[in-house]
Amino acid sequence: MSPQLEDEHTQNYENNFGHPGATTARNEGISVNVPAYLEDQFYVAQQLSILAGAQLIFAQRDFRDYFLRGAENQSHLQDLYGFNPKLGAIYEINHDTQAFVNFSRSFQAPSFESLVEFTEGPDSIAAYTPLQAQHAWTIDRHTRRIFATSVGVIALSLMVPK
Repeated sequence: MSPQLEDEHTQNYENNFGHPGATTARNEGISVNVPAYLEDQFYVAQQLSILAGAQLIFAQRDFRDYFLRGAENQSHLQDLYGFNPKLGAIYEINHDTQAFVNFSRSFQAPSFESLVEFTEGPDSIAAYTPLQAQHAWTIDRHTRRIFATSVGVIALSLMVPK
C-alpha cells in the first residue's frame, strides 16, 4: 500500500500588459490516491511458475472553488475506484535466465490539469469537467538474465515487441 496526498492552491489574475491585475480565479485541488497491491507466485513445475495478483485503487479529486460568482461555483468532489487483475507465468531456462509473460490491467485517475480548464475573457472561470479514469490492458513478454560480477549483480532484460 502506498497512499498519496497532494494539496495545490492556485490563483489566476488578469494580464495587465505582463503584470498581474485583478484576481479571476482562486481554488484548491486536493488529490488522494490509495492503491493496495497483492501478488503471489505458485510453482506448477520445477521450472514453471504462475503469477497472480490484483490491485485495488481508490482515488478522490476534490476541487474547491474559492472565487464564487453567483451560480458559477465549480466546486466538485469525485470518487474513482479501480480493480486491476494480473496473471503471468515465468519459465526458468536455467539458474540465471528467465522468460516471462504478464497480462495486466492498469488504471489512471485524471489529473487536475485534465479536469480543470481556465476559460479566457472578462468573465473567465476555472471550469471543472468530470472525467472518468483511463483503463488499459497490457501484455508484457520479456527475458532476463542475471550476471554476477566482482562489483555486484547486473540484471539485463530484453522486451519482445509485438
